[in-house]
Amino acid sequence: MDLLDSPELTLLRDSGARFVAEYADRADPERLWAHFRDLGWLGLDLPEQQGGSGLGPAAAAVLMEVFGRAALASPYLTGSLFAAGILARCPSAGRALEALLHGRARVAVQANLALPECDAAASGLAMAEGDASLRLDGRALLLGWARPDAAIVLAQAVRDEPALLLLPVIDGPGAAFEPVAFADGGAGTRVELNDVAVAHGAVLARGAPRRAILDSARLAALLGAAADNLGATQALFDATLAHVKLRRQFGRAIGSFQALQFRLADMWIKLDEARSLVMAAARAPTDDEAEAVRLTTAAWIQSLWSGHMMAEEAVQMHGAIGMTEQCAVGRAFKHLLVNELIFGGEDVHLAAYDRLRQDRAQPRARDATA
Repeated sequence: MDLLDSPELTLLRDSGARFVAEYADRADPERLWAHFRDLGWLGLDLPEQQGGSGLGPAAAAVLMEVFGRAALASPYLTGSLFAAGILARCPSAGRALEALLHGRARVAVQANLALPECDAAASGLAMAEGDASLRLDGRALLLGWARPDAAIVLAQAVRDEPALLLLPVIDGPGAAFEPVAFADGGAGTRVELNDVAVAHGAVLARGAPRRAILDSARLAALLGAAADNLGATQALFDATLAHVKLRRQFGRAIGSFQALQFRLADMWIKLDEARSLVMAAARAPTDDEAEAVRLTTAAWIQSLWSGHMMAEEAVQMHGAIGMTEQCAVGRAFKHLLVNELIFGGEDVHLAAYDRLRQDRAQPRARDATA
């Protein structure tokens, strides 16, 4: 990924590649999290005054691209980029953020929050507000950990705005937690609550501040997911190119057949399209939020298109072995599918992108009328 325009990013990418080479085959979430903490990667994109490294979204994109090449199913994307991004934007979450960045707390995020324009009524959790405490009912899927210490969830209130909560994950009456394994080796937790009491202090935000917090944190996580997809598509291309050079048919390497060369050229073009948009999104001006949203959404959509096309081509050129766990193609394919399930497919994001284009066009239309 040609996003190495500073010594810091060059060092980060090299250390990330060494880390993946050593630990990708032993992807225990607890051990990986401890290494992320020791290497200073937790809160990589956050400002220094909030306990982060201050390297910005480009650093997170570089690291996620390296992880994607190895299809590394780690809690980093949702547990650091997304969870820490939400907590950093909540004034009352300073202690929780500090515990996360120091590796003392494992914070999961409700799966619905990764999708654009999360509908609170469909979040699966309902909240009743009493004088002594909040009472929660419902079910939710949490991302990142098989058993987190806390979870960021959205609950629909009966008479008030939906509330963003930091929910402690504690066994007790009415609370059930079940580990969930994803196809790429990642983990999650299925939670079911039945009239569970939670302190009023668990509320992080409501109303317009809640929407702004989620939109901003989700954008940073979506860029990381697009970079992760980019790394996985790069792995698909590299594995396929190596395979067609080695596999022989009719007495010669199948890569010498012109039809396959054309298909590999198409794969490279799709890879380059995804790379260009991820780079543009990572370099988006921080003072133009609308442009950052537009570029990040476009980068995600292109990463889906490129990933779909390249995964299909890679599996077809490899044959049946391409879908096995032992093959890099099969692992990358599953990783792409899980990312799409978490952050949403092209249908929801194309609709969001169309709304962005309409919002940008409306001021020009009014000016022209005037």
